[in-house]
Amino acid sequence: MTLQGWDALSHSMEGYIANTANLMSDMYALTAIENVSQNLAAAVKDGSNLEARERVAFGNTLSGLVMVAGSTTSQHSLSTLCRRIIRIYRTARG
Repeated sequence: MTLQGWDALSHSMEGYIANTANLMSDMYALTAIENVSQNLAAAVKDGSNLEARERVAFGNTLSGLVMVAGSTTSQHSLSTLCRRIIRIYRTARG
């Protein structure tokens, strides 16, 4: 849950500051940021808190729509490359 929440926040913030941001992508991004940031800690602390988990999942879904309606920044491409390097060389993140 924690990694998905941070991933959703990252995608949403990327989309919000991207040069290709537009009214729709900004709406999705801001709503995703609000839902994830206000509920991630509660969802991680208490996995049975279905309302918090639902709001994080909703924010995560919206973060995907941010990328469809707008775009992402170069950071997104770099993170994909880093994940591949980690997988190939079995190194830890951080």
